[in-house]
Amino acid sequence: MVDPVAPRRDQLEAIVGGDNRLLTALERLFKVAGEITPELLAALQSAIETNAEGIAENVIDIELNVNDIMANAGNIATNTANIATNTAGIASNLALINAISSTQAVTAAGSPVTPTTSGTLLCDASLGAIVINLDPASSGIVLNVKKIDASVNVVTLTPTSGTIDGSISAPIAVPFLALTVVSNGTDWFIL
Repeated sequence: MVDPVAPRRDQLEAIVGGDNRLLTALERLFKVAGEITPELLAALQSAIETNAEGIAENVIDIELNVNDIMANAGNIATNTANIATNTAGIASNLALINAISSTQAVTAAGSPVTPTTSGTLLCDASLGAIVINLDPASSGIVLNVKKIDASVNVVTLTPTSGTIDGSISAPIAVPFLALTVVSNGTDWFIL
């Protein structure tokens, strides 16, 4: 068995590869533990090399994780765009739901009517013709207009400016017929 000897600073530097924190820690260890055998010094060097290999593998794992994070960031951006598209679709569907759920009865006595919000107009023209004035400034408004009687009296949708599907008006003369219209801010369109 070889007699234990205190390692020299240059031996420790060779083991730790210039890592000053590790060098300081080893020097403190030897102050506490005393002398060390060459075998123990070789085992220590082997342990440090093994740890260095583990650190290198961890760095590779970190690089792979960074690549995964970057890929996920791209997926997040795509999902965010999909959410925006779906939100717009939901808003459109809500407008249609509101158009159906907000119902107003209209008669010849209340004619003409100029709706300012989305909704459904149930028009009873049995006592006379009904005029529905459509304000094109109401962009995005969706109106369901239904003639709910069997009379020959007409329900007429008339834009206050612009057109409705290229015409100056859209008559509903057939009993129980309905039209759904939407404005783009300039003209009205039958859906």
